[in-house]
Amino acid sequence: MKLGFASKRFRQFTFKHRIISIFFLIVLIPFVCLGLASLFTINSILVNKVGTSLQSNLKQDLLILDNTLNNLNHVSQQLAFGGGTNRILEQLQEETSRFEIIRLRNEMKYELNVVTFSNPNVGLTLYYNQDTGEYDFENFMVRESF
Repeated sequence: MKLGFASKRFRQFTFKHRIISIFFLIVLIPFVCLGLASLFTINSILVNKVGTSLQSNLKQDLLILDNTLNNLNHVSQQLAFGGGTNRILEQLQEETSRFEIIRLRNEMKYELNVVTFSNPNVGLTLYYNQDTGEYDFENFMVRESF
């Protein structure tokens, strides 16, 4: 019934108005279809791009974290099992002679430089005394608020 009403209404238009309305529909329908297709395509591309970008960033962060942990493991093994720094620290705590203290401090700095240069990605290395809050043998300047 509604279709009959639309067809009656369409016949009441003049020939010129019918041609214009048909031309308008012929032009408008492809543009609307093309716009909707483009919208859905661009939306799916962006969603996939964001998803793959997030996964890529997470993989990169995982690799960086893994590399950092491997470097820290290597440094801790050098400091703990190398024996050089531990032995020098023990001697430094027991030593009373100023000359020997200076020599041992220089030797300790040399040992820590070897560790730092063999692991350049580690960054700041220092010995920190938790009881007194003091630090020593740092390879970079440390802020006062540390």
